[in-house]
Amino acid sequence: MDTARHFSAKIREHKKGISPIIATLLLILIAIAAGVVVYAYVIGFVGNTTTGGNPIVPESFNIPEWTYSSGALTVYVQNTGHNTINITSAFVLNNGGSVVSSNTTLSDTISPGSTLGIVVQPVSGVQSGQYYQVKVGTANGNYETSSSQEG
Repeated sequence: MDTARHFSAKIREHKKGISPIIATLLLILIAIAAGVVVYAYVIGFVGNTTTGGNPIVPESFNIPEWTYSSGALTVYVQNTGHNTINITSAFVLNNGGSVVSSNTTLSDTISPGSTLGIVVQPVSGVQSGQYYQVKVGTANGNYETSSSQEG
């Protein structure tokens, strides 16, 4: 038994391992290589998922005026941008910003530089002598709110 232990110890004496410095350098190189692989994968994935699709079209419009008469609201929307816009919704807001009435089934297009009177009816909940704002929305999700005005 003693001979086996002695023989095993002799074999271990003659084995050489790599130095701690070389081992550390190898670990650093492996970590850098793994980082490069992950970086290349992420950049490739992000590049493929963000290309294509519809470009965002800037819209510029305002509400210079609106009128309310006999349950019908006429909103004058001016397209001040360079692209045609599609008005899809109109809201009447009280002075606190709460929705009093709305219509989300509109489909009115306005050419660049044009002003269009959009009739929204029926409008309910508007009382004479109270102040309201009108908010209109486009198909692209942009909104514009008028200044307060008496209903």
